[in-house]
Amino acid sequence: MEGNEYHLLSNGWVVDFLRTFPTPVFAMPGTTLYKHLVHGHGFSQPIAESTPAIGFYTTVFTAAASVKEAQAKAIARMKSRWETFHPDADGVLFVDIEESTPLKRRFTLRSVLGLSLYSEDEDEVVETPDVWIQV
Repeated sequence: MEGNEYHLLSNGWVVDFLRTFPTPVFAMPGTTLYKHLVHGHGFSQPIAESTPAIGFYTTVFTAAASVKEAQAKAIARMKSRWETFHPDADGVLFVDIEESTPLKRRFTLRSVLGLSLYSEDEDEVVETPDVWIQV
């Protein structure tokens, strides 16, 4: 329309708002709920005034028919969320599954818990609650 100005709202507030919503995971019949300890590395992410984070650990929940399928889902979920919520990180994110555990329960309220970021400085670990920074 001529004469009207349109402004695209920044997605910053939308991303912050969406981080507060839990993403439940359900294990349907024929599938199992898995808990994965995930290690992300290969990037550099500035965190406030501290040394940049170069890796993280987190817990990811997935439901699948096999452990291999569940691990593939966990890796894909982490890469997708990392690209969405951390577009300013340098380098390439590599995701490793350190451990996968089948669970007896059929659902969980959160698919990904908060991150524990670490830097090259071994004394500096930045724990981030899942409400503040969910990937």
